[in-house]
Amino acid sequence: MVYTKKNIRINILHIIGSLNIGGVQKLILQLSQSQCLKKYTHNVLCTILSVDNYRYAYEKYNITILSLPFKFAPISSIPFKLDKIIRYLFSKLYFFRLWYYLFISEFEVIHTHIHSQIISQILASVLSGKRIIWTIHGEYSMGRFTLWIIRILLSILPSTKFQIIADSISALHSTLPFTGNNFKPDNIIPTGINLKPYLQEYDQ
Repeated sequence: MVYTKKNIRINILHIIGSLNIGGVQKLILQLSQSQCLKKYTHNVLCTILSVDNYRYAYEKYNITILSLPFKFAPISSIPFKLDKIIRYLFSKLYFFRLWYYLFISEFEVIHTHIHSQIISQILASVLSGKRIIWTIHGEYSMGRFTLWIIRILLSILPSTKFQIIADSISALHSTLPFTGNNFKPDNIIPTGINLKPYLQEYDQ
């Protein structure tokens, strides 16, 4: 899915929730070390402030860890209502914050692994001149308006700018029901299993 010329090093930004223990976090680690992707530069952008269980492993394989949270933690030093309003505006302005972040960055490909604020992620990536891939890892419930916008973006944006893939047919059709009428096998890329631990010989 990464369109590149020979000998050009692509700078990829993976957008995830946090570095807490999870399948997506482990998958990115495996992708960064795979034969076809280890030659690229991998970065991770966390959108949720949480425990960084994978920080050491990511740093070990030279994966840069960045942060641009959807929300920030409550501030006890200011009135509760004011704090609530500020945090609400902070979240609603995520599109502008992400767009500016990507606009001044040197990332070529944005690979998002989350569905939260997906419209903001897509528009911010495209309007900042980046290419975006959205990998659907589960069966999510999307609002009608969100589905309508995604369908329009898929119809007007070239596949070299915006691409959607899923790790299973059920994940794709459940999250984006309209894809059932126009199913493309290329949109499905199973996560797979790392066979290396199972091929080792053990002393029984």
